[in-house]
Amino acid sequence: MRRRTSSPASKPLSPLVSIMSDSEEEPIFDPDWHHTENAGIYLHALGLLSIEWNMTEHYMSMLVAGFMSNSPASAPVAMSMGNQSKTDALLTLASTRNISKIGMKHIEFAAACFNRLRENRNILLHSHSMVPRKGQKIEFRRARASAPTLHLGCLTTLDEIGDNLVKTIALGQFISVLWIKTSRARHMKKSGLPWPNIFPLPNKLTQLPPEVRPE
Repeated sequence: MRRRTSSPASKPLSPLVSIMSDSEEEPIFDPDWHHTENAGIYLHALGLLSIEWNMTEHYMSMLVAGFMSNSPASAPVAMSMGNQSKTDALLTLASTRNISKIGMKHIEFAAACFNRLRENRNILLHSHSMVPRKGQKIEFRRARASAPTLHLGCLTTLDEIGDNLVKTIALGQFISVLWIKTSRARHMKKSGLPWPNIFPLPNKLTQLPPEVRPE
């Protein structure tokens, strides 16, 4: 949020008016772009992505727990792991089980997709600023603990955010079926569910070089 220097280019979201102003007529700060109504659809998409990621993360924890043991402690242990550790544990544990080649192919895809979505999600949701740029792109700016800039940027579009959202939901469903066909299947004679369809990974969101500030 910046000290006011001119009239804001876009109306701020109503809850912020009292925060940013001594009165509605005399604002103290210009709103950042993500505080304006123009950013509403992006913020909605990011909110959905955050919620859906939490659910998919939970499904991944339950899948890992299912490979551990029948102990009630398995789920809390899996849930306490970092996300990279979850996928590492999943691949290691699955390799020790009598799982078919097609089963391992699906587990390896789940781990790869989870890691890609995790990286993209972190770029978006760890950002502190959103800046509109040319070509309907938005720059997401995030802090980093190294000199000289202390910041990194990433250019993306609403369509790319939407693709990550859709594939986060799809991966949650994918992992749920894996849980039934692998961990739960060890306690059942047969699981009649077909293997879920493997879908294209989302594009990797890349950080701009620290010295680059796009137009």
